[in-house]
Amino acid sequence: MIDNGKLVGVLSMRDLVRDIISEQKFVIEQLQHYISGSSG
Repeated sequence: MIDNGKLVGVLSMRDLVRDIISEQKFVIEQLQHYISGSSG
């Protein structure tokens, strides 16, 4: 990442994949609760 012309951070593919998997797990859990009729 660049801020005002300075390098302030770097993302690796591992970081991106980990974030995508985490989001997908959350969505799957929410859908499972919805399908099973649980609330909360």
